[in-house]
Amino acid sequence: MATIRERDVGIDVARAGLIIMMLVFHSFGQAQLVTTLDIDQNYNVNRWMGQVTGSFPFLIGFLLGFRYLVGDGSGDVPVKGLITRGIKLIALFFAVNLLLIIVQQVFDAFPVRLPDTPSIQKLILADPKFVAYDLLMPLGEIVLIGAVLLKVRAVYQNDLLMRCSLVVAAIIMAWLGNLTMLYLACGMMGLALGSWFSIPEVSRTLRDHWQISLLALLSGIILTFTEENGPDNGLLYLISVSGLFFAFHNLGRFALLRTDRLFSRITNRFARGSLMIYLVHIPILPFLAKFSGPLFSESDLWLAFFSLLAVITVSMGYFVYFMELYQPRINQSVQSLKLAYQRVIPGR
Repeated sequence: MATIRERDVGIDVARAGLIIMMLVFHSFGQAQLVTTLDIDQNYNVNRWMGQVTGSFPFLIGFLLGFRYLVGDGSGDVPVKGLITRGIKLIALFFAVNLLLIIVQQVFDAFPVRLPDTPSIQKLILADPKFVAYDLLMPLGEIVLIGAVLLKVRAVYQNDLLMRCSLVVAAIIMAWLGNLTMLYLACGMMGLALGSWFSIPEVSRTLRDHWQISLLALLSGIILTFTEENGPDNGLLYLISVSGLFFAFHNLGRFALLRTDRLFSRITNRFARGSLMIYLVHIPILPFLAKFSGPLFSESDLWLAFFSLLAVITVSMGYFVYFMELYQPRINQSVQSLKLAYQRVIPGR
């Protein structure tokens, strides 16, 4: 008999839906590179997928606000753990980009196109035009902001002031026009709305009146039809990202996603592995496009797109499956290495 999961299924659905949207976004871009860039903008899939990038900072902010910025703050507050995670995400961003810079210097020709070598300023600002994995920087910064809020909240708790301040700060940053600041604004809005959503009365109202969340999709539709080159309207983008998340979240009400069956297990797998999928699919897709490119002519854009999307989606599903299958063995090996290191170097 199917069992009902007790956690907030909507968050799992949102995580899985957003990472699949990102696979669609990047697959269509690679399909254009191997076929044609000349396409009627009304049929440009990525025009409808543009909100997915800002949705990930929003998502991580929402998760932090929903899990930690609640209650009386007297319990175990994982500030150190969040600081460590934030620093790891930022360090990973710098490590990957420095590695790519070294690869560019060593290899005269590389099978796939690499980002242009960024200046130190552009690297620190995580300029998407010049760096890879540009989302890692704002993701790490949002985690650090969440850690600071937890520390402040343990000393002085005024949740209404905190939430309103986050919303105001997000609106101001969205108006600035800088893309990195816009992603940070999405994360700060996620912190505020996640904390608000943790209030039972608020979450119950949104669940009972799910049409409210669907109305937020209107801003995304307007944004899609009006923008010409990326997020032209930062505030509208901010509202659209929030609406997209809650629209996915509302799908969690359906029994197909709430019961422990095949479809819900696949959803869970993509949700749990969303960060790993983001990290792994980016270098894999260009290689797939590079080596499958000769199979497609200039008129085969849609065939190339659906082929790349199918291959990368299935491969990422199996990747997460095998990662979870062998995770205990990997953890055991890492622990054994730590113990061996401690024996060789006592006191460490």
